Amino acid sequence: MSEFVRICAEADLPPEGEVREIAAMGRTFCVARLGESVCVLDGVCPHEGGPLGEGLLEEGRVVCPWHAFAFDLRTGVEEHDPEVRARVYEAKVEDGEVRAKL
Repeated sequence: MSEFVRICAEADLPPEGEVREIAAMGRTFCVARLGESVCVLDGVCPHEGGPLGEGLLEEGRVVCPWHAFAFDLRTGVEEHDPEVRARVYEAKVEDGEVRAKL
């Protein structure tokens, strides 16, 4: 059964326009703000394992620093190949904490 678990404090979120790598629950996540939403993705690029949380944020997509694969923050779909997807977790901010449904 999936449940919401703490990923980080709300204060640890990156500023709008940036992504950040966060380690929690024995995993690495890529977190970002997108307007009023908080986005949480798997921190490992599905292409070749690059660190998505160290990438750039461009037009609502996180760009992997290794090979420039670009993943939509809301859907995880890669810009040029919809068969390649980063895992996206349902996320919310609650009581000053970012929580994701794992």
